[in-house]
Amino acid sequence: MIIARLDAGFFDAVIPFSPLVLLLILYAWVFRGTRFLRGYYPSIDRVLAPIARSRDRLLRWLEDPESDATADTHLFRHGRIWLLMAVCYAILLVLTPYRPDLNQAGIPVGIDTPLYIGWIQQMLAGSLGQAIVYAFGTANHGSRPLLLLPLYLYALVSQTNPVQIVEALPLFLGPLSVVSSYVFIRKGHKSKSIAILASLLVVLSFPLSVGMWAGYYANWLGLIEVNLFLFSLLSLSGLAWTRQYGIMAASSLALLLTHPWTWALMIVLALAFALSIWKTDHDRGLLTMIVPLLTTELIVDAAITYLFAGWGVATFVGVRASGSGTSQLVGFWQNLVEGMVYTYNGLLSNSVLLAFAAVAVLGLKFSDRFDRLLFLWVFVASLGFPFLASYNQTRVVYDLPIPILASMGSLLIASKFRDNALSMLILALFIMFNANYAIRSAIQLAPAFP
Repeated sequence: MIIARLDAGFFDAVIPFSPLVLLLILYAWVFRGTRFLRGYYPSIDRVLAPIARSRDRLLRWLEDPESDATADTHLFRHGRIWLLMAVCYAILLVLTPYRPDLNQAGIPVGIDTPLYIGWIQQMLAGSLGQAIVYAFGTANHGSRPLLLLPLYLYALVSQTNPVQIVEALPLFLGPLSVVSSYVFIRKGHKSKSIAILASLLVVLSFPLSVGMWAGYYANWLGLIEVNLFLFSLLSLSGLAWTRQYGIMAASSLALLLTHPWTWALMIVLALAFALSIWKTDHDRGLLTMIVPLLTTELIVDAAITYLFAGWGVATFVGVRASGSGTSQLVGFWQNLVEGMVYTYNGLLSNSVLLAFAAVAVLGLKFSDRFDRLLFLWVFVASLGFPFLASYNQTRVVYDLPIPILASMGSLLIASKFRDNALSMLILALFIMFNANYAIRSAIQLAPAFP
């Protein structure tokens, strides 16, 4: 009990640092980029000499070849057991807010959960054709039919109450997040330890905690589809048209029909990644595959918009970005603090998780394709971030690969210590800290909706 209070007290004490650490994550490319400008603008280093020396020492320490963050640690040598633990912990966290001692009335948790229940009930009130039209055109302006239609069909066939269906939805999303994250990272990274730890952190961090608190089921499912999309993107690199292209096309279309905001971010990321491959490797193969895919999906989106009178991806993204612009720069810091510290009851303000993610961003190598993909993921998100309103900034943070970066950063720090026992202790404390964060978040959900 004392340890739990100390842990919670430490978490609260470092909350004020979360906006600063997030800025370091988003704009580490500026920090690293100034290192490469010295040959062209040496005056920069002369003016900022102390900062430049500190920067160079930090980057040399992170890039030390004697410490290998990709080496598999003994802590994760039983990979299947860890993955099973992650799946079980996901189920435990999802069920926690519905414990009888915490939620005697069994009230659904999640801000958007009543919306999903209402959409399914509305679909059940009409015919199958009317339900399809409603999902593609009316429910949240037709932005998530691929999630609503399976839920509707299950309710129709099984005669299950929509409330129970939506309450049970996270029981599937949690384990799917674990498996899809592991598959994606194992494809892109040679370290099994990073893949296992990242899959565990998906459960112990924002995707589950914020996803449950806000009821972001479509966005949560979208992140699962993102893992499949990026898995196929890495598989296609340097290859001809293969089965992986079908996986990429299917996952990209699924993402468009699940969460257009996340789809737009991923398409920009894919284009940036393909352009970088063309620039550095003189290989246009990936770009020639993405452009027709993008064209086809925009045609599909236009057809759906015309047929069902939905918003379409352009309108949806435009409305999502409403209130954004250069005027937001004036209140940028206030927006950042409000989003990180106060929105979602402060669930985004896990400064320890963010700090390890920042370490990883500083250590990313552009020569490695997986690192390059993560670097561009953060870079693309950072470009429009200052111009967004506070709430929209939090949606960008939710879509960032924070669990992957945090796993890489923690293993990088642990690799700096020669003593294996000390390295394992650091990793164990890091996991325990985030596990406590996750269980506290789950317990707080029930009282938040009395």
